[in-house]
Amino acid sequence: MNKLSQNPSCEGFQFYCVIKGLIYAFLLTIFLCVFVSLLLQYTPLSEGLMQNFASFIFFISMLTGGIIGARSAGCKGLLHALSITITYLVIILLISLIWNTEALSLLQVIKRTGYSLLSGVLGGFIGIGLSSK
Repeated sequence: MNKLSQNPSCEGFQFYCVIKGLIYAFLLTIFLCVFVSLLLQYTPLSEGLMQNFASFIFFISMLTGGIIGARSAGCKGLLHALSITITYLVIILLISLIWNTEALSLLQVIKRTGYSLLSGVLGGFIGIGLSSK
């Protein structure tokens, strides 16, 4: 008997795990934004680094959310992690459209989509590797 047939919860998509991953991703985003803001305020770092910090926060938050979601699901990690990262991307893009339409470019959307796919794949693999199910 294989591992999948021993665990009946692995047969379907677990929406709860996606929500859990999204919550962790957004909490980490908020924490890292506050940290970077304080770092820029109280150190001689240039604000020209803001775009690099934003990309780093975006990628790390999605990667962490993907890992947590895939680990919680215990199976179909790639599906769960990609669901988390794509949902996170859509929410961030919607917020960007509402906040400042002019700051959003096609190049940024393509770049962030690439980050989303990469972090989803990595998060799914790492999350399943860390899973105890």
